Amino acid sequence: MARIKYTVTVRNYQFNPPRQITESEYKYYKELIKSDPNAKLNADLKENPIKKGFRIAAMVALSPLLLLSPGAAEGEIKSAINKSRATKEENEFYETLKQIVIKSNSFSEFASEVKQTFKYYQ
Repeated sequence: MARIKYTVTVRNYQFNPPRQITESEYKYYKELIKSDPNAKLNADLKENPIKKGFRIAAMVALSPLLLLSPGAAEGEIKSAINKSRATKEENEFYETLKQIVIKSNSFSEFASEVKQTFKYYQ
């Protein structure tokens, strides 16, 4: 009986929080939220829809090959799970940061709350 050996490549995705924001950035976010309460602080990180379409088309085209190569399929699935977790953590971070900006009355109050809320800045 023949044995098939394969390797699995899993890409790791990890959310790395930005450096603590400055007073001028805080004022910018405060004004941004005041003018648009639905604004997202990490809006520039959204994926380009054209890139997303190309990626989906490539996955559909390559899906028959993934069926023949269980290692590739396993790696893609685990990579997608890692990316999903990192994206969720990033969204939660920026939503919490937005709430702190909304609640704070001054930059010093904001900075203090950020240090208490996020372990990254302690």
